[in-house]
Amino acid sequence: MNRSNKRQFFPNPFVLVFGLTIFCFSWVIISEVEPNQTVGEKLFSALDYWQSGFFGLLGFTVQMMMILVFGYALAIVEPVNRFLKATASIPTNSTQAVLSTGLITMLAGLFNWGFGLIIGALLARYMCVALDEKGLKSNAALLASAGYLGMAVWHGGLSGSAPLKVAEPTHFLVDQIGVIGMDQTVLSSYNIGVTAGLMIVFLGVLLVCDHFFIPALGETKSTPLKPIKPGKTYQLGGVLGGGMLLILGINYFLSSNPENASINLNLVNFFFLD
Repeated sequence: MNRSNKRQFFPNPFVLVFGLTIFCFSWVIISEVEPNQTVGEKLFSALDYWQSGFFGLLGFTVQMMMILVFGYALAIVEPVNRFLKATASIPTNSTQAVLSTGLITMLAGLFNWGFGLIIGALLARYMCVALDEKGLKSNAALLASAGYLGMAVWHGGLSGSAPLKVAEPTHFLVDQIGVIGMDQTVLSSYNIGVTAGLMIVFLGVLLVCDHFFIPALGETKSTPLKPIKPGKTYQLGGVLGGGMLLILGINYFLSSNPENASINLNLVNFFFLD
């Protein structure tokens, strides 16, 4: 199967979302949750559920968008870009490149899933280019796979949407489950142990794949990527933003209000905004 056929075979995200929507509508219609309703009544009920759910979660939707946008902006800014290129120049063989890409990507994903998503893609690319420039063999496909490992562990980190959402004092399920702080979810010893175990397993899989899977033959070509350069007020803005964050953090955690005792999505997004 050539590359063009692969693109035709795999559906784009909109098709997947549309298919899932049709599946959910169909399930509501054929389910026996409301046995006294006709098919038409169930269809209108499904439409009402969809409309109320869609607009009822707009705040959460924007929070997810901000995580991705702020994480992406941080990943492509010039200082971070220089760090990635410097890191990519260190490995002296394919194994080191694959393992370091996977490890850094997972750590970045635990920090912020949008940040880890872009960091992983950029780092995998720079690793491949750096090895090629040294005349060393590289496994571009495996490097790309390692660059997505942040998405395998991100929900156990600081941008996990579910634990951050239920830590908010006014989340939409507060009447059913109450407020669950980050100390009981992301920062719990159980979660840290599971996440660390997953990272070790994934690094082991990368090591096995690097030794037993032969890299695809063929030349890899890429277009040079230009990072975002800091503006003239970059340093001043960084100092002011960091100062604002420090003051906010001190006020937040020292507040007598018990609702301010945990990290939440808005605080994480504010950190990346600064």
